[in-house]
Amino acid sequence: MHTACTVIHKTKRPPAMATGPSTNAGQKSRRKRVVAVKPSYNYCKTCRARKLKCGGERPSCQRCLKNGLECSGYASWELSLPEETHEPPSLSAVAQRYANRMQLLAHLLEDRFPKGMPVSPEAGHVRGLSLPHLCADMDVSSPLLNQAIDALCVTNFARVEGSTWALHAACASRSTLFGMLHHSVNSHVNKPNSQSARDIVMTIILTSIMAQLNGDSTTIHLEGGIHFIATRGPSFLDDRTRLDAVTRRLVQIYSYPMSLARRKDILYKSPTWKRAPRVWLQDEVAVHRATGFVKSSHPSAHDAQTPAPNDRNLQRDFIAPLPRLLETADAYCQARSLDALPPAFLEDLEAMCKRYDDLQVRCLTPAILEGEKTQGPKITNEELEEFDMNIEEHRFLCSPRNDQVREHHQFIGPEYAFPATLLRISGLLADTALLQVICCGEDRDQLSPNRFGSSKADIEQRAAWKAWELCRLVHCYSQRSLTAAIMMQAHVSGAMYFFESYGDEAARRWCEDCLEATARRIERLRASTVSLCPVVSTFMVLTRGCRYKHKANAWRRIQPQTGGSVVSPPSGA
Repeated sequence: MHTACTVIHKTKRPPAMATGPSTNAGQKSRRKRVVAVKPSYNYCKTCRARKLKCGGERPSCQRCLKNGLECSGYASWELSLPEETHEPPSLSAVAQRYANRMQLLAHLLEDRFPKGMPVSPEAGHVRGLSLPHLCADMDVSSPLLNQAIDALCVTNFARVEGSTWALHAACASRSTLFGMLHHSVNSHVNKPNSQSARDIVMTIILTSIMAQLNGDSTTIHLEGGIHFIATRGPSFLDDRTRLDAVTRRLVQIYSYPMSLARRKDILYKSPTWKRAPRVWLQDEVAVHRATGFVKSSHPSAHDAQTPAPNDRNLQRDFIAPLPRLLETADAYCQARSLDALPPAFLEDLEAMCKRYDDLQVRCLTPAILEGEKTQGPKITNEELEEFDMNIEEHRFLCSPRNDQVREHHQFIGPEYAFPATLLRISGLLADTALLQVICCGEDRDQLSPNRFGSSKADIEQRAAWKAWELCRLVHCYSQRSLTAAIMMQAHVSGAMYFFESYGDEAARRWCEDCLEATARRIERLRASTVSLCPVVSTFMVLTRGCRYKHKANAWRRIQPQTGGSVVSPPSGA
């Protein structure tokens, strides 16, 4: 069964869908074909790139001929819709639908992954984890996945086109997809099988990166897909194909910020997922080795039962269990009193806090320092040639208001930035969770401040260093895409929340001024592009957990909020 590409007609009203076979039984139904051309596409590609007026002459415009330039031609999309018929589609019709899909998919990838843009440097691991890129390289036989690809492409086309007829076509395509997805989920519940589960999860991931359209309130929540796969386990993703391996890795990646934002484990609380190995893709291994995540001869064996004595695997030992630490710390702080907790709760919490405190000193801080080999020489504020005054954050960093951060990190490759940032923000969240427990124990239960590991002052100094490390990444992230800008906004917000609790007013004010500049750049980028990351909105939520001081006698009401001088690395690192 082949799925036809969605209808797009260049008319003022949405196209009428054929509801049955042609009334003339003796005549074969004809396939309607139109060419959808955006008005601005009357300009040739060469004139559009040079931002000059084009006469639109065919095959080559007069401006290019007069200037001795090669006219690159005109962009257009040919989209076809076969009327319903009882006859099987011809080979040419199938080939035409496939060509239509590939043309729109190529336009989607070019639009979302532009080449040569200074704000979006190449990062191979990003493309390697992209389902749209994989779908472009393989033959998709599932009708549900075919419809998901069609809806994704036509939605992007409607976002670029902006006309009423394109929006109607995109909404119709999305409605068809949601109906097919609903039917697939119901069928899978009644008769589970690996193929349908795989198609459902991949469809939800593809749908989660669709652009939002005006007047279309139907959405697919990625968290619902995570819950779907959490209850059914990872058995249907056997990792024998690249598509299965990427899907499993995407589920792991997307579930982590969701778990941190909800402050509880979403995926790995299931017994079947706990037994599943957390395997990196081949092109991620070198990156995680270089950034200090692992120090082992078998970096992909995340759940090894007998790790070597000098083994370091922060993904297995620190990153993955962090949501459970946050959940346990919240449970302790929200209790009315110590007597309201289970008998062994305090002992378990004490052991967990001491374990994380030991991991911070013994593994995480050394990993951050070792990861500096992936960085080039630090950039100082005096090196004006390294700053672009067209970037809002760079103007702030070079202004007199920046009296705190004088050096900035840069990486030898863009793929090293996110793992390095993940270590810093995860360490800051763990430290603030420990500080929440210590403050609550002192104020409410009159417990010793050293009962849960290091002293409060030592943990605050350690956390302040990580917060400043996040601030030193502003120069690097400000040169990248919209997704990176939103992530940086969340991380600087987390540093600001910590400095607010820490009592460093100068550092808090620096973060506030930096966030103003970042907000202006995000507004500018959103006028021309959208984020392809479906969990980018959760970053702002998870970093709100970096506060650790609350009003007196209000510990039972602690919930993640909705709405200085340079610190050196902790001693002993």
